[in-house]
Amino acid sequence: MNAKRLPKRNFLWLSMALILFTNGACNVLSPPEPTPTDTPVPSNTPEPTATDTPEPTATPVPTETPDLAATEAAQETEAAVALIDETIVPVLEDVGISPDRGQLAWVLDEPIRLVERGFNAEKYDSIADGEEYGDFVLYAKVEWDSEGALAWCGVKFRSDSDLEDGTRYEFFVTRFSGLPYWDIAYLKDGAFVSYLNPNPQTSSSINQESKGINEYVFVADGTIVTAYVNGKRLGTVTASNLSSGELGVLTYQQSGETYCEFQEMWLWSLDE
Repeated sequence: MNAKRLPKRNFLWLSMALILFTNGACNVLSPPEPTPTDTPVPSNTPEPTATDTPEPTATPVPTETPDLAATEAAQETEAAVALIDETIVPVLEDVGISPDRGQLAWVLDEPIRLVERGFNAEKYDSIADGEEYGDFVLYAKVEWDSEGALAWCGVKFRSDSDLEDGTRYEFFVTRFSGLPYWDIAYLKDGAFVSYLNPNPQTSSSINQESKGINEYVFVADGTIVTAYVNGKRLGTVTASNLSSGELGVLTYQQSGETYCEFQEMWLWSLDE
């Protein structure tokens, strides 16, 4: 077997190359030593600036919305109390009715003016909201005038729902050719039956002047009915046919033109 022998110098060169390579690789793989740096001294943290805590803002109280219906009701109640104390109670006491008996049932809102121009004709209107009453005190302040010889103003009471052709009573104050008188009539189905006074009752307390004003107070208490005019008692009658019903006002004339203006009215109910 033939073998070729390398010269010794080749081994020496190879050894030197390996040494150089190894030293270079070590230099590459070993990281350089870090350069030391000075650690900064921490600075002082400034104290926080004190701030005032704001006071809480008061929440405004909402304004109450007025209740118009309640306000009107309160005003009406206040007016009714004043009317009772200042006007109604003195009238009740004058006619012998205790204010502790009964209650205010109705007040006229605005005047009722009834004008009649027909021959032997009547005008009327319902009052007290069409409610039925049996026992009561009715006040009315009435102005009247007439061109004819016979005319009257009056009140329908204890009537059925038909104030024209129904059954009822009628209280009236009459001017008859300069002679003032009053009476109460009973009508059945619209037709006259009888007067409750045996004879028409005259009274000088009735103001019959042109555009004269009369104040009537009318008390129906059971079967006893009493009429007053201008603070004077006209008289008392017995009314036993009817016990309750509706109310109305009327004007009647024989001819010409007549008016009755009911300016103020109120009803005090005595019903239980």
